[in-house]
Amino acid sequence: MSGQIQFFVPGVPVPEGSTKYVGKTRSGKPRITHDNPRLNGWRHKICDIAVLAAGKEGWSFPLDEPVIVVADFYLPRPKTSRFKDIPAVKPDLDKLQRAVGDALACKGGVLAEDSRIIGWYSSKRWAKTTPSKPPNPFGEPSGPGVRVTVIRQGVVF
Repeated sequence: MSGQIQFFVPGVPVPEGSTKYVGKTRSGKPRITHDNPRLNGWRHKICDIAVLAAGKEGWSFPLDEPVIVVADFYLPRPKTSRFKDIPAVKPDLDKLQRAVGDALACKGGVLAEDSRIIGWYSSKRWAKTTPSKPPNPFGEPSGPGVRVTVIRQGVVF
C-alpha cells in the first residue's frame, strides 16, 4: 500500500462558486443550489477518478486521517491575457481548491470529510494543447484539467 495517490482529471476546471438558498425540502431541510451548473459534474468526475486511484493502491476508504493535497490546475489559454505566460486570471485558485476538496469528500469518496486536509499546495498553469488529446503520462498533461496528489500523513513511508 502506498502513502500517496496521484491522478489526472481531464476537463476545464470548475471553481466552487457561491451557494444559494432556494427553499425547503418536504422534510424541512434547506435546499441549496450552486450558481455554476457544471460544478456537480466536475466534482463527480474528480470523485470517481480519485476512488479508482485509491482502490488501485489498496486504500480502505473513506480515509479518516490527515492528508496533504497537491493540486496543479491546467487552464485553457485565452486568446488574449494581460499576463501572457502566467495564468493570473479567473477562476480564483482558492475556489478551484474548494471544488477538489469537496469532491475528495463526496459520498463514497476517498476522504471522510474535507476537514481532514491539513495542507494544500496548488498552482494554476496554462494547458499545453487542446483537450482532445489524451493526458501524457510522462510529463505535462496535454489539455485542461487538474493533477491531484493525496498524501497520507498517518502512513510511514
